[in-house]
Amino acid sequence: MTPHAPERRHLTVLACDLIGVSAVSERVEPEELHTIVAGINRRCREVLSRFGGTMLKFSGDGLVACFGYPEAYEHAPERAIRAGLRS
Repeated sequence: MTPHAPERRHLTVLACDLIGVSAVSERVEPEELHTIVAGINRRCREVLSRFGGTMLKFSGDGLVACFGYPEAYEHAPERAIRAGLRS
């Protein structure tokens, strides 16, 4: 198997905070919070996937996603903005 040549590629990174999660965490039991955060994670992955994004990191109140990797797309910045507005 021959290694692939290095490839240069433009990436667009989306970092966003999920507003309200911290406030909810103060009002619900840990088990319920886990269920809520799991639902948020699932929804964010669905939206990112629809716009060609890949979630790199998800914490309780924020996420970082990448557009243009592992597959390159045209208009990655526009896709990232649309995904961010949709989440």
